[in-house]
Amino acid sequence: MRLLLAFLLLPALCEAQYISHGPVIGAVTDSSCKIFVRCPASDMVELQYATDSSFSSPRSVQVPVDAANDSTAIIKLSNLEAFTRYFYRFNIGGKTDERHGFFTTFPTENTSAHFTLVTGSCQETDNMKVFKRMAELEPLLFLHSGDFTYPSYQLNDSYPANYQTVVQSWHRKYEEKRMHRMLYKVPIDYVNDDDDGYGTEQNYWLNTRYKKEGSKIINYITVDTLPVAGRYNVNKAYSNLFPHYQLPDTANGLYHNYRVGNVEVFFLDSRANAAPYNEAFVYDEKSNNWSFAPDSSHRILGRAQMNWLKSSLKKSDAQWKIIVSGVPFNKSLKKLVDFGLMFQNYELPYGKSTATGFKLATSFAAYWAGYPQSQRELLSFVKVHSIENVLFVSGDSHHNVIDDGGNAGLPELNASGMSVTDLSLAFQIDKFSSTMGYAVRDSFWNGGGNGLGNNPNFNNAFGKIEVFGNDSLRLSVVDENGTTIAKTTLFAEVETSARAVKPMHLVVYPNPANDQIYLQMSEDLVNESAILKVVNSSGKVVFQETTRVRSRHTLSVTHLPAGIYQLQLATATKVAFGKFVLVGRQ
Repeated sequence: MRLLLAFLLLPALCEAQYISHGPVIGAVTDSSCKIFVRCPASDMVELQYATDSSFSSPRSVQVPVDAANDSTAIIKLSNLEAFTRYFYRFNIGGKTDERHGFFTTFPTENTSAHFTLVTGSCQETDNMKVFKRMAELEPLLFLHSGDFTYPSYQLNDSYPANYQTVVQSWHRKYEEKRMHRMLYKVPIDYVNDDDDGYGTEQNYWLNTRYKKEGSKIINYITVDTLPVAGRYNVNKAYSNLFPHYQLPDTANGLYHNYRVGNVEVFFLDSRANAAPYNEAFVYDEKSNNWSFAPDSSHRILGRAQMNWLKSSLKKSDAQWKIIVSGVPFNKSLKKLVDFGLMFQNYELPYGKSTATGFKLATSFAAYWAGYPQSQRELLSFVKVHSIENVLFVSGDSHHNVIDDGGNAGLPELNASGMSVTDLSLAFQIDKFSSTMGYAVRDSFWNGGGNGLGNNPNFNNAFGKIEVFGNDSLRLSVVDENGTTIAKTTLFAEVETSARAVKPMHLVVYPNPANDQIYLQMSEDLVNESAILKVVNSSGKVVFQETTRVRSRHTLSVTHLPAGIYQLQLATATKVAFGKFVLVGRQ
């Protein structure tokens, strides 16, 4: 009987669990990475890693567990091969821990490669299905733009004042069942937002409220000052308990940048230096009305972070430049600030509750649209210095939507409903579109999303960024069941000797097509030598030719299967794009 019991216990003894939190993979490059573990039961941890899952020729590194730092260790691996999958496991006390996984190093800088990144924010419910879907894509990196759980109310909104309570909030982050198993094999980068940081802006909690005096509605903003120690504690825990990239200036935030092949990521700290949004509003007691009147000092990033961003963008030679912001960038959201002020003394549906129009106005004023000086400065800098292929990835708003830049100012994927109670924000705004005089999909998020364009999908979702080398990049919203809610493909702008040129539109007919198509060319292109490419829905170039542009160009497509295709025609100084649907021969 004892022999049988020992036999049954053998697997458990061989794969004991000594790690209580983690592993979490971060700070990945083309040759290195960091892996965090919390291991209260041991004073030493050994990590073994290899390029095959059988660990036939493993390498290993041993590091001490820091008892003074919550019994944790951050293990750095270096001299790794680029764009290579590595498997890892832990040996503690002579036994293999049951937690193990893998990661893939990044392509070498400036290498044109095909890979996937995922993004999202806001996780407050037990529904964590999105993380299973993310892992299935085997992305190189997960860009978490904030509200990594909600300690502001799951603990309390003064939790940053005590460092041990902040440490407890990190335990909660790493205990999310579905998520922490994803983190065994999907590296993460992250900067806290408001509900998992130190307040709405800088060291404040701001709330817009209202009261009734008879039939009169009076709006007001409460300002709760938080201890300065809160920022120090939050940043200290981030540095100690998260495997992060190098931080240029922690005094002004946790912002940073790094390369993923031909992509450079600029991760902002959009709360660290933001002026409180209440400072942009002026109340007139006589009329009982608020107005939006920010002055030139009302900025979202602060001078040091803005200068860093501008300088880093200007000197970047990456094909794609992704700016990650905790809050949406979309400049058209200023229309919602104005709309909210128009109806500031009326009660309106607000998600699943009721608030006034003033609440709507102040909510969107906490985003980039509420800091017009900062927004104009960045957009002007990108334009003046001809910095091409810049896009935003953002969070916070509890919906998932895409714009190709026509409304947002720059292309934007706002993926911020990974696990929340309500995803109807865009839909609710759409209900007021006739009152506002705007078609929401056309005027705010032309790539669609939850509740837009007759799409009734309100499932939790995340953002997918698929990079097709130097040619194109696809932004998608994918729900918890793996269904694509919306997607937009961005084609790279073409660099000329003078500057990056903006694309023109190619007229394609017939569309849909059977066996050939005709391209109607702009007079600006006629007689120029050009490269014509046909790109399939997977981003692969399936046809390419060098041609002399004529006013009408005929192209046989009989060799292509049915599907949706993009066209790209580039001369030395101009570029044009088009799209056609091929249904095949009838």
